[in-house]
Amino acid sequence: MVIYGNETNEIIIEEMIESKSKNDQIKVNIDEILRFGSVMERFDIQQQNREAFDWLAENRDEMEINPKNFANHLIAAIGELILSRELSKKVIKKLVNDGIVTADEYDQNFRHFENSSDEPTVMHMSYVLQQNCAYFHSDKR
Repeated sequence: MVIYGNETNEIIIEEMIESKSKNDQIKVNIDEILRFGSVMERFDIQQQNREAFDWLAENRDEMEINPKNFANHLIAAIGELILSRELSKKVIKKLVNDGIVTADEYDQNFRHFENSSDEPTVMHMSYVLQQNCAYFHSDKR
């Protein structure tokens, strides 16, 4: 399944990745993730994805208690989804605007997405962010 960068999906991404809050952290809007999962179920998703969405629904508190375990289930649920080039650019732009990705990090790691014909998966984008952005190596998160 490919997630395209139309206006509706831009709103969904805006809602799925909440801007940094008063404690300067990114938050996942689990309600929007689960809503997305219910849409995916209409397209006959794999059992592994369905189980990951079910776990997320039943263990919302894990986001605060055990974020690593929560992230693993989140990636199991949506990690293989392909982001269109347009949508991946919008996601990166939002992360730059929110101060999650710096201008230097963008130039070094994300600018190539603008000219690439490849469409990254959620997991690939997550990996690039985790490996190359100082935000994810600091106490801010």
